[in-house]
Amino acid sequence: MSLDSLNVFFEQRLVGRIHSDSRGMMLFEYAREWLDSEERFPISRSLPLDGPPLPSERSHAFFANLLPEGMVREAVSRKLGISGGNDFALLRAIGGECAGALWIGPGQPPVDSPDRYEPIDAVELGRLAYTYGAMAGVMAPGVRLSLAGAQDKIPIAVRDGAFALPLDGAPSSHILKFENRDYADLPLNECLASELARRCGLPVVQTTLVDLGGIKACLVERYDRITVSGRMVRLHQEDFCQALGLPSAMKYEADGGPSFRQCFTLVQEASEEPLPDEELLLRWQIMNLLLGNADGHAKNLSLLHGLDGSVRLAPFYDMVSTLAYPGLSRDAALKIGEASDLGGAGPKHFDKLSMDCGLGARWVRSVVLDTAETLCGIIERSIDELATAYRQEQAVRRLLRIVSRQAANVRNAFSQARSG
Repeated sequence: MSLDSLNVFFEQRLVGRIHSDSRGMMLFEYAREWLDSEERFPISRSLPLDGPPLPSERSHAFFANLLPEGMVREAVSRKLGISGGNDFALLRAIGGECAGALWIGPGQPPVDSPDRYEPIDAVELGRLAYTYGAMAGVMAPGVRLSLAGAQDKIPIAVRDGAFALPLDGAPSSHILKFENRDYADLPLNECLASELARRCGLPVVQTTLVDLGGIKACLVERYDRITVSGRMVRLHQEDFCQALGLPSAMKYEADGGPSFRQCFTLVQEASEEPLPDEELLLRWQIMNLLLGNADGHAKNLSLLHGLDGSVRLAPFYDMVSTLAYPGLSRDAALKIGEASDLGGAGPKHFDKLSMDCGLGARWVRSVVLDTAETLCGIIERSIDELATAYRQEQAVRRLLRIVSRQAANVRNAFSQARSG
């Protein structure tokens, strides 16, 4: 294996190789044994098995999308002594446990073994979070972290209720997201937003607020990991930027990324069950508006491959109320019709969205109003229960007031349009 190439494995089968060219671009080619296999599949809609050679831009975009972003990436790169712009070198260093089912690195993945997990208690995890923040994933011994996104987090295995660090690319069952010094109560915010979305009927990841020796964290159960006959199995997935062949820098529509219509079309074309998944995508966009989440971008949507080869819209994740932080933009990551501002999206903007996606405008309006009424009712009935459950009464009530106000404004606008 040369220094300018990496292997890509699915389980213990070689899928292909990544090469780095003189420009630092990553080029991917499928292995002949993968192409000849009856169990082959394209690892992305942007990287088909057949046809002309794969464009370097799409190859690079797919694999670079597996890497951390922003300040997390900068901190990890500094710790490892790697240039912040060297995607290939960073993937070589930390590509052992990615989102989805691919293992990336020199050589081949180790065989699964119980010895590849190191027990760690909650207090020690809290110390890692407090001391190293964004670098916790590379400071923990043996951990090869490659989790996309800009928040401090680390892959964790939860075994019989206890924490363990996966070593040498062993599969993790959960992701642990730490507190952020710039955004108060962020773990609570994500847990609360996810719970509200779940109670409104959306399929969302399971989140739990945990205490790590006085440090709060959001424990997220991975939807791309399942247990089969006592063994943890990775499920393949690709986020919407990967599926569309776009770099992570284009995850926001305002930065040239996909529109809601393009995401809707992707679901139509890729899902084994397009009709229910189209409706779920619509409800996700509505829920982002009601929660006041301006960060519902293309990398927060994924396609999940089942063990039977089926492809469906993945459960929703990374849901928060960004309105809780006045310094953040109020512009939605994916516009609603022509509306960007979370406070300005109304019936006429959803009419435009309906037309763009070929949906009935009256039906879409009814879904928005029904969801807004449901969410307002859930908050009114459950505020005391949630404040008690999360043991942060003041913070819970503050966050729920923000969401309730946003949802009520949407409800009132659509209720008036119905009666007008």
